[in-house]
Amino acid sequence: MADQDFDQVADAVDNCPAVANPDQLDSDGNGVGDVCESSATPEPGPASPDGDGDGRADSQDNCPAVANPDQRDSDGDGIGDACDPDVDGDGAGNGVDNCPATANANQRDTDGDGIGDACDPDLDGDGVVDTADNCPLIANANQADGNGNGIGDACDTGVAGDDDGDGVISTVDNCPSVANPSQSDRDGDGIGDACDPDEDGDGAANAVDNCPAVANASQADGDGDGIGDACDVDQDGDGADNTVDNCPTVANASQADSDGDGIGDACDVDSDGDGVSNAADNCPSLANASQLDTDGDSIGNACDSDIDNDAVDNGADNCPLVANADQADRDGDGIGNACDTDEDGDGAANTADNCPLVANADQADADGDGIGDACDTDRDGDGVANASDNCPLVANADQADIDGDGIGNACDTVEDVACAPGKLFTPVTGINTSVTTGIRGALCIGCGVSNPANLTGSVADAAVISTPVAVAASVWAAVENTAADYTGAKRVGFLVSLPVGVLDVSLLSDLRVTTYLNGVERESSSSLGTLSLSLLNLTGDATKQMVVMSTTADFDAVEIEKSAVLGALSNLNVYAMCVAPPPL
Repeated sequence: MADQDFDQVADAVDNCPAVANPDQLDSDGNGVGDVCESSATPEPGPASPDGDGDGRADSQDNCPAVANPDQRDSDGDGIGDACDPDVDGDGAGNGVDNCPATANANQRDTDGDGIGDACDPDLDGDGVVDTADNCPLIANANQADGNGNGIGDACDTGVAGDDDGDGVISTVDNCPSVANPSQSDRDGDGIGDACDPDEDGDGAANAVDNCPAVANASQADGDGDGIGDACDVDQDGDGADNTVDNCPTVANASQADSDGDGIGDACDVDSDGDGVSNAADNCPSLANASQLDTDGDSIGNACDSDIDNDAVDNGADNCPLVANADQADRDGDGIGNACDTDEDGDGAANTADNCPLVANADQADADGDGIGDACDTDRDGDGVANASDNCPLVANADQADIDGDGIGNACDTVEDVACAPGKLFTPVTGINTSVTTGIRGALCIGCGVSNPANLTGSVADAAVISTPVAVAASVWAAVENTAADYTGAKRVGFLVSLPVGVLDVSLLSDLRVTTYLNGVERESSSSLGTLSLSLLNLTGDATKQMVVMSTTADFDAVEIEKSAVLGALSNLNVYAMCVAPPPL
């Protein structure tokens, strides 16, 4: 039967064959149904208050752009049938709906003829309309009825009143028009599953329900595969069934589970199982309960490739926990200075090393100042830096250097300051010299100078100045250079010794040295202060000593005078008068 508008009225007798109108209403009796006939034909157009010219103002027209004077709205959704894409409101659009004018959400089509059961006049498609078919749900074109009970043999179960032939009388059959001998009713709504348009009772029609057999009103479909989560065996669509998936609602095909707790990393709030949630964990993929972060860069040490943030990766960093971009390693032991407990590699820990930056295993500290000799800028502790100290290993704050050789007296060999040819002090001897002697004061019996010529001879021979004890007088001897004057600052003195022992500093007050120029006194030790006494070592004889005075005035002769006082020395050996440059 041709029925192009699916209104169950054959096109041959339909007064509106292209527009569904099952009631065939024709108010004016002109043979054209009201639904497809306009009662007025005003000029259409979007500017008219009745754009579609159907006699209904646009503001009240349920199809303002499509003429429909009857305003028919079969599904009551406020959209006229003439322009409603789903006239029957069953969720299946007119273009695909096998009963576009009759609601049938399940789109059931028993005979598969493209006309849904809800609007098919021949449900079983056997060529016999249902109203005359003795088996309307089971095809039996021959309408055979052996027992003549009005029920075709094809559907006669022997049960009276069983319209669908499923063995259940229609009055108690939960699908009286659809055979369903099991009477299954999944949602318990009294409508059998075989004919229930919402089999699971979740409010979503079977035709559009992504889980038609499992209630899921939300229609949630996590993986978007068209199968609702409620019935999807792989809810997240990652290829792992829900029953074995360690993250059933989050796709994780690899099933990675770093902490082995049975919860996949993709959905584990603590992926590394260290007790710190991923959101707060500074190493979310590597267990580090302490959350230690040495460089404060928000990356925990456990996963930080540069723990100390010095731009050198841990694997190459000689101090991975202490920032040292320069990687300095003073002792070359592979441990950077910044973290080396023995920076100079001498076996003494930095905290106890008196030279932590200079290797000195012996920890020698000559001046006992707590700074090892190896790094002490004043090794002898005399207040003079090693670099300028003329005796860096022997304390000599005065830096005295009698011979001016750059080596201080404190550490210089005494031969350098001896009075001898080629030494610092030059003896005044030879043919251009003269010696004079004399006595001053009271008459002095036994006083005098014996062998005075020895004063200008060899420094190995001595003249002897004698002053008997307790005589208030003095004896003197003078040596003159008759060939030249001595100009500028000089040091002058006499090489002397005692018959026994060495000269004591306390006896210097009994000696006086005086310079002369052309017989006129120039300078005297009595006016310049106490003489300085230097111990010389000449040819191994430690008894010979130098009585020295510094001068500034020119001179050509020098005199040594010995007083005779109570308790003082009585004899003094005098070897030579000696002259040297001034001290540096």
